[in-house]
Amino acid sequence: MNITKAYASGFKTTVRSLKMTTLIYVLNLLVGLTIAIPFMGALKEASGHSMAPQNLLKGFDFTSFQEILRHYGEEISSYLSHGFWMVLFFLILSIFLTGGILTAFKQKESKFSIKSFFSGCGTFFFRFFKISLYTVFMHIILAVFVYLIFALIVAGMTGGTASEKTFFYLFVFFLGIHLLLGIFLVIITDYSRFILVLNDSGKVLKSIWLATKFVIRKFPGTYGLYLMLLVVPLIIFYLYMIVSRTIGMTSGLTILFMFVLQQLFIWLRISLRIWTFASQFDFYTAYFKQIGTK
Repeated sequence: MNITKAYASGFKTTVRSLKMTTLIYVLNLLVGLTIAIPFMGALKEASGHSMAPQNLLKGFDFTSFQEILRHYGEEISSYLSHGFWMVLFFLILSIFLTGGILTAFKQKESKFSIKSFFSGCGTFFFRFFKISLYTVFMHIILAVFVYLIFALIVAGMTGGTASEKTFFYLFVFFLGIHLLLGIFLVIITDYSRFILVLNDSGKVLKSIWLATKFVIRKFPGTYGLYLMLLVVPLIIFYLYMIVSRTIGMTSGLTILFMFVLQQLFIWLRISLRIWTFASQFDFYTAYFKQIGTK
């Protein structure tokens, strides 16, 4: 299967997975509401009858923002201090749900079952969590390696006549290298998950090694497919930002419209994630069907 067919096959799988997409959206929405509602209550209580929140709806107003922080900063900061744990919780939730998504792909010939979905979530959670820890470690090593080289080059140029413009372009160059290599690690992470699910294996390090060999061996296909899958998300994000800036939130009607738009964007983002997994999963399984082994 070439990457074009895998791209199309993943899209078809995504269309057939609307129930799963909606289930994941609802779960994320419920978790998000448990965080957002208390925060909005704290913000409302802190602002009291101040006009600062209304001013902020029209756009960022530093004076209004400073007014809220000056009078009610302690109450708001106490809630925002938990932001790190909120982000961490959503990351863990994403890892948990990935097991269900890939289990559904493995059982694509069967009708989607919520019971089977959550069974897959639980079965592969700790294995995927280990993969995520190894991946974070690899990303840290990559960042240190890339920017250490950048720092050494800059240190060697500081005594010369290099301009700030030269340093900026050099930084952009190394940032581009970091991005390209970072995508490579993300691709390896995805395929290592596929290997664990397809073989129902608990050997995390072995799956990462096998995935690395597969991604390198099929580099034009694996990397090219991932880049193709980035195009639509980037377009949708760009359009979302344009509409958000154009509409704004200056009235009850526009706030309602933006809320609906944001929820649609979140639902589409989940769909695009499923599309990415589905296309890669089909590309991987098709290759091993051709050679008759996993």
